[in-house]
Amino acid sequence: MDKFKEDYVKQHIFAVTMMAMAAGSAPLVAQAEGSNPCDAGPYALHHEQNAKHTPVVVAPATVKAGEPFEVTIKTGDKQHPSLVEHHVEWIQLYAGDTLLAHVQLTPTMTLPNITLTVMLKHSADLKAVEAPNHSSGWVSKAVHVTVTE
Repeated sequence: MDKFKEDYVKQHIFAVTMMAMAAGSAPLVAQAEGSNPCDAGPYALHHEQNAKHTPVVVAPATVKAGEPFEVTIKTGDKQHPSLVEHHVEWIQLYAGDTLLAHVQLTPTMTLPNITLTVMLKHSADLKAVEAPNHSSGWVSKAVHVTVTE
């Protein structure tokens, strides 16, 4: 397999694993009872708060069903670098277990701050996952959005 294809396959497996873990799905690889690749190793998601890495989701507390509203996600309370050697590769937004968006970022040309326009039919907890190039992914605190008629 050539280097480009090998890198693409690795990135795809990583992205699918991150989505499954953020959604709370079962591990993708069979393993011994009591061991979970989501809890350790290169695919472990960070749930603790970190000023530079933990995504922060900003959304209204209440919205009307089916009406568009903006959700902003920034990486950390402090601006995360966007350097070739240290950057955020992508950010995902979830409503519960449903992936709403996956935004791929380019180092030196983008900053890990995004605003998305979304619509919900039902109340949901919004959370973001961001994946830097230098560590495993980070998960935001959930932000509850109540949907009214």
